[in-house]
Amino acid sequence: MTKFTPGPWTVCNVTDVFTEIGGENRAGIKADSNDGWQIADCNVGITFVGGEECELSLAEKRANAHLIAAAPELYAALKRLTEYGNVFRYRIGERNPYEQAVAALRKARGEPDA
Repeated sequence: MTKFTPGPWTVCNVTDVFTEIGGENRAGIKADSNDGWQIADCNVGITFVGGEECELSLAEKRANAHLIAAAPELYAALKRLTEYGNVFRYRIGERNPYEQAVAALRKARGEPDA
């Protein structure tokens, strides 16, 4: 069993990420039939730049929410890719695509990079 809330996840209210309506959390607890589990609130995006408060644009917040919502599918695709074994023969930087996928899956699971 994974440590994270199972997908699918969707973007609601422009910048919020939720499970599907009535979706289950990792423990198998179902949300009400008119609600889902909130995964992330991407509406916050404030930091200081040069001592002045600065905020991410709504477009960037929306894009971040969509990236987070795709996480379960990205995880599943990478997991499936790694099940084929290291069949990649070329290098991109220091790691080939298989090694990059393995590292991304380890990061997603909260494991140290090997």
